[in-house]
Amino acid sequence: MLSIPFVELTHLEVKGITSPDSNSRLIAIDPRQSFCLCAPAGSGKTEILIQRYLSLLGTTKNPKSVLAITFTRKAASEMKDRVLTALSTAEEFATSENSHKTRELARKALIKTEEMGLNILKDDSLLNIKTIDSFCNELVDQMPVTSSLGGAIEVSESPKFLYKEAVNLLLTSNTWDDKTQIELKSLALHFDNDLEKLEELLIRMLSSREEWQADLVRANVQGLDSLSQNITLQALIESLLHQLICDLKLYAAEINEILDYVGSNLNNNFPRELPKDKIEDLDEWLCLANLFLTKNEDWRKRFTRREGFSGEKAIRLLWTKRILNLSENFSQLSGFKEYLVELKHFPQFKKTSQPDSLVGSLISILPRLVACLLVTFQKHSIVDFTHVTFSAADCLGDDETPTDLSLRLDYQISHILLDEFQDTSINQYRLLLKLTRGWSEHNREDSSNPRTLFIVGDPMQSIYGFRDADVSLFLKVMEEGLGPLKLTTLFLTQNFRSAPDLIHWINHAFSSIFSSTNNIQGGKVAFTPATSPKPKDIKKGSSIEIDLHLNDHLGRNEAAMIVAKITKEITNPNIESIGILGKTRRHFSTIMKAMREQGLEYNGTALENISDSQEITDLLSLCKLLARPSDKLAWFSFLRAPWAGLSLSEIHFLSSVKDKAFSEALPDFLSNRAISTFPKDTQKTIYRVLPIIQRAINLQDRRSLSSIVEKAWLDLGGSAGLTQHQADNVEFFFEVLDECWLLRNYMDISWIEERIKGLYVDYGNPEAKVQLMTIHKAKGLEFDCVFLPGLNRQARANEKPVLLIENFLSQTKEGGVLLAGFDKEKERRSIYNYLWHRKKMRSLEEDKRLLYVATTRAKEKLYLSGSVKDLSEEDRVSSDPIARKNSFLSLIWNSSKSNIKEHKQSLKGHSPNDEKLKIKKTIGFSSTKNHLEDNLDVVLEWPQSESSSPEREIGVVVHQTLEAIVTSGSIPSVNDLKPMFIDRWIIWLDALSTPKNALEKALSLVESNIINLLNDNRWGNWMLDNRHLDSHAELSLTYVDSQARIQDLVIDRTFIEKETGIRWIIDYKTTRKKETETLMDFIARESRRYSQQLKIYRDAIADSEKRPTNCGLYFTSIGHFEHILAAEE
Repeated sequence: MLSIPFVELTHLEVKGITSPDSNSRLIAIDPRQSFCLCAPAGSGKTEILIQRYLSLLGTTKNPKSVLAITFTRKAASEMKDRVLTALSTAEEFATSENSHKTRELARKALIKTEEMGLNILKDDSLLNIKTIDSFCNELVDQMPVTSSLGGAIEVSESPKFLYKEAVNLLLTSNTWDDKTQIELKSLALHFDNDLEKLEELLIRMLSSREEWQADLVRANVQGLDSLSQNITLQALIESLLHQLICDLKLYAAEINEILDYVGSNLNNNFPRELPKDKIEDLDEWLCLANLFLTKNEDWRKRFTRREGFSGEKAIRLLWTKRILNLSENFSQLSGFKEYLVELKHFPQFKKTSQPDSLVGSLISILPRLVACLLVTFQKHSIVDFTHVTFSAADCLGDDETPTDLSLRLDYQISHILLDEFQDTSINQYRLLLKLTRGWSEHNREDSSNPRTLFIVGDPMQSIYGFRDADVSLFLKVMEEGLGPLKLTTLFLTQNFRSAPDLIHWINHAFSSIFSSTNNIQGGKVAFTPATSPKPKDIKKGSSIEIDLHLNDHLGRNEAAMIVAKITKEITNPNIESIGILGKTRRHFSTIMKAMREQGLEYNGTALENISDSQEITDLLSLCKLLARPSDKLAWFSFLRAPWAGLSLSEIHFLSSVKDKAFSEALPDFLSNRAISTFPKDTQKTIYRVLPIIQRAINLQDRRSLSSIVEKAWLDLGGSAGLTQHQADNVEFFFEVLDECWLLRNYMDISWIEERIKGLYVDYGNPEAKVQLMTIHKAKGLEFDCVFLPGLNRQARANEKPVLLIENFLSQTKEGGVLLAGFDKEKERRSIYNYLWHRKKMRSLEEDKRLLYVATTRAKEKLYLSGSVKDLSEEDRVSSDPIARKNSFLSLIWNSSKSNIKEHKQSLKGHSPNDEKLKIKKTIGFSSTKNHLEDNLDVVLEWPQSESSSPEREIGVVVHQTLEAIVTSGSIPSVNDLKPMFIDRWIIWLDALSTPKNALEKALSLVESNIINLLNDNRWGNWMLDNRHLDSHAELSLTYVDSQARIQDLVIDRTFIEKETGIRWIIDYKTTRKKETETLMDFIARESRRYSQQLKIYRDAIADSEKRPTNCGLYFTSIGHFEHILAAEE
């Protein structure tokens, strides 16, 4: 019997207004049923989660049979605290109907548990509230043999060093069979024997193995056919075709007549009637998609003979009118256009297709790589979270052979509540399937004692795709249930957080940004409008402002306005918290600088990477010296640090020490009065620091790393003058050293650098009213006032990876995985290009949800802003604003452009050289790939405004662009060049003090220089291709010539041509010929001018390698390559 009389529970009321959600909220706490609760931002889902938990405690025979799972420790702790608070205040007077309901449920829970002789308030361990990770750990601990871990383990949050060690074990082991050796050689050849790139791919595969491990390991054991790529592909295609037929059912007759007309005119294989939903009909569907959509994937507006509209004019017009009417109807079908676009990107289906060579080799190798990873885990007794989740699922067995643990859990757990389900990954979904195995059958057989599942989340707030969260899993459960277990989907619509006019704007904007229906296959989420329980305050001004700053390329005017508004809001007694949110950490620098200048206090949450701070750079130089005391460069970097402060000329003098054992030779060298010409203070410094370093070196292997480094650092005076923030950074660094000592047992510099690269710390005053953080960090928080700057910022273009992989568990009944190697033919209908299209589309959908999360953090006020170039009238009416695709601005433009305030302000008084740009050049004595590993930084101030000239500015930006192209590995087409680089060109030219009246001309010249190179079929792609051996762009090195002069060099482009083994050194030149000289005279003059410079480059390279070297100039202004120096042995 139920102990809660639901008929007694009244509707939820807020200030006398009956909630439209009250029925859903009432039903959601029914302990007899399973639910999927969709709860948007500000809807109070946590309260419902608490109420359901209490409701279950009041009916269950064992409190621990109710398992609540969250994704973070903070969420688990908060839920536990709120349950305990509800229980401890159960007898207190309730101030609202909602709190009355919570207290009533709490009282019933206390009565029930007391009947069992339990007291939760004295023993909170009875509350079974856990994070997903801690729950998986508990399963693994109970079956260490099954989990392959065999004892106590630690879970690493930074497991990259484990992946790297596993890859190294795979590549260096000599115990593999012949087949494995052949496949490893094949993989190496695919990367031109560049083992660094191969290692990078394999590390990436290990970090994402949740996507592929189960499928690929099975394929290796059972054969490639079991990978079933074709089966997966066929299921995807036929599912989409079936959806299309369902959507077109009402229009079938009209479609058939139009297809018959078009087909009769084309007289080819064009379909005469609506195709079926089988894979064999795909080509006919493509004909239909191409009929209605243009090449740019817009609705076709013109129909010509090419599309099959021929004959007399009157007849053509009649049929054109009919198809346009049909297109108009199609455009109103939610998601229909996206289905047609998806159709056009489907790969060609081949029943007998085999994986390409890269994929075939990987399928053979990856199970061995997983085995190497397991060995590495066992060696260190450390694993990653993915392994824990895999192991937890393994501990439960499969459907046919469940383990004893699985059977025991089936008896112990009767109810599961899962929060933030939109963040679920494939592995966690599979684990949940196993935990609820047999529940559907149990409920049919014993309906009086049901097992229930309650999942809560908001698919509109799914923003953790980079952590393997798959929103399609939530959509799948909403539509189909969890396996055989059916769930009733409930929706909440009330937003208790935001002001009414804020809610109104959000509804208006996002109803056009989001889809109107869910699309599991495309990861598209339907928008659910919210309602407000609060009456609108007509005396209150607008809660939202959108500002667009024109010609504000560096965002300084935008930052100044934000600071002015913050200054005003800080004095507002109704505003207690202010959040400044950004898409990435790099979006905050200008605003933080402006706030510091105005003396405004703020706290930046996890915004500062400690590796960027000077105190950590100095500590790292000390560690490198202790790790490699015979390394000259490590010594030079150490002696240039503040505790020694040697000049470049003094460092050069010390470079004459020739002995290999530099750590032994240097003291002898110095003791022989070799430095008698140095200033007295420098001599004293050297003699002071040498014994400190010698003691530290001698102590290694006898004491922990952190104690050795800390002692040396203190003796060197490293702590002098540190702020509290800097001291905190140093403390973090010593913790990393302790971790390194524990895991590696030696000074592993690469591990330390990798670890601190991902270590971000807070900056500022934690108690400040103004908080800066990324949108991801702000998830789950709220602020009275929210600023969202940088609407114009575009996401960085993703570099196409060598391999793409996607698991389709959420989109097909049987699941399955598709993977493919890089396809350089981007127009080809290949699996790779299809997966790349899906990746881009899903990334765009997640950006929409990211914007939704940002705007729904605001309670009272929302300020949106961006900085763009000047707007033309065409821009103002365009639906595609100023080439800002993939920006937040493009998402809100159509719905909000009429409300945007434009600010066209003068930039007088703002010089880009107010802050001198700093360029770090590396001093080195080798041009091999690893010459940058230990370096000495020389900071040069550049540029000075008085030395600026149009030719120089254009040259600098052309060089920066070509470097970016080479580094990215993706050579843009001429059409893609400007959209890809225009923002960067504007910023770079502005930083070079380009006058505003010269900006357009400079941009045009930069573009034409790059286009000349891209159009050079003979030399362009060859020069920019980064697949050459030892490929570098803008290679910095310091060369000590035969006259003992130090020369800082930057080589524009150098690589080894793998076919010939010849090294090429190429210098870009943007100079233009004089009007009075011929083209031949211009080339001859410039060649004479720069031949000596190229010879110096060649001599510098020859210092570190002996191979034939060719040198040349490339004149970007005319698209001409001139071979200057031929190869010499």
